[in-house]
Amino acid sequence: MPAPEDYVAAAYELLSGGDPSAVTIDSLCRVVGTTSGSFYHHFGSLAGFVTALADDWYERSVATVAKAAVEAPTVAEARRLLDDSIRGAPHQVEAALRAWARTNPSIREAVVRADEVRFETARTIVSAMLPDAGEAMRAAYARIAQLVLIGAQAQRPDDAAEVAAGALGAFVRLLERSTDYDAAGSLQLNIQRMP
Repeated sequence: MPAPEDYVAAAYELLSGGDPSAVTIDSLCRVVGTTSGSFYHHFGSLAGFVTALADDWYERSVATVAKAAVEAPTVAEARRLLDDSIRGAPHQVEAALRAWARTNPSIREAVVRADEVRFETARTIVSAMLPDAGEAMRAAYARIAQLVLIGAQAQRPDDAAEVAAGALGAFVRLLERSTDYDAAGSLQLNIQRMP
């Protein structure tokens, strides 16, 4: 009998085509190679599956990466971890999930949580880079960094990894010019809303 994670992997495969409507019980069972009985045994309904998928995506794509970044010993290491995450992320899947979030409350909740944690992670890194900047300015810079990623996924999901990484790298170089921060220095972390 297939495991729940087999269905989640099948959903990611289906979402990589960019169309959230491709995720149906029939299509999941076809990809997994089983009948709907196994699906219902694990999830009870499509809504139950979507909640499990949203939680899995959030944990894999956001929470684990954000936690590693904010626990990094230096700003440079935190930036490297985030850059690696951006370069390795399945951006087609996230673009499809963002589209799906418009109509599905479980997916919308996961996307909102993801955006909040990514913002707090970016704000923490910007705060370490620009300790003398006011809170409003640090928040604005963090929001810009977050929107670069979202924009790259929306506009060019096929090559969002390179587009976002390049644009964020250029943005960080601009920030570095505006301060004398020490890239090897430690982060002063204070993410209160991390789950």
